[in-house]
Amino acid sequence: MWARAMLISQKHNFVFFCMPKCASNSIELMLKPHSEIHLRGRPQVRHTNVREYRTYIQPYLADVAGTTELETICLVREPVSWLNSWYRFRARHDLRSGDHPHSTSHVDFEGFVEAYLAVPRPAFAAIGSQYEFVRDAQGETGVDRLFAYDDIPGLVDFFSKRVGRRLTLKTLNIGPGKV
Repeated sequence: MWARAMLISQKHNFVFFCMPKCASNSIELMLKPHSEIHLRGRPQVRHTNVREYRTYIQPYLADVAGTTELETICLVREPVSWLNSWYRFRARHDLRSGDHPHSTSHVDFEGFVEAYLAVPRPAFAAIGSQYEFVRDAQGETGVDRLFAYDDIPGLVDFFSKRVGRRLTLKTLNIGPGKV
């Protein structure tokens, strides 16, 4: 089992924000050897968002390591595809038994999207948003580089140049098929 992580490299000057449902495990495997700091464990830690990074981690790195500005990078997914990935993930077999509050087995994809748009969201559709993940305290995009999920080769090329060697991305943890 891989533990997705926010990855930080002072040597290679980057912070990679681990957006949920965006190839996290594969990217971690590729970047981990080139990252000195790995925030992993509970989802709230490994999926640290931009505001939390700017409030807690960036000042800490400045204080203890003299690091002031690292380039911030995140992979994002087309919104409907991202929602579909969440829907399929929450429809998996281990959530179907019993009345698990995060299971989507009782609703079709359209019903999941409607629940996601509802205020408040029911537990099975409470998944945050990509915008909330990457926005800064002023509501602006808070990362230096956003890569599209459809351009993962561009992300790999970027990091290959950054670390000075050809990287490869292995396919790991493919979500359940279409439900």
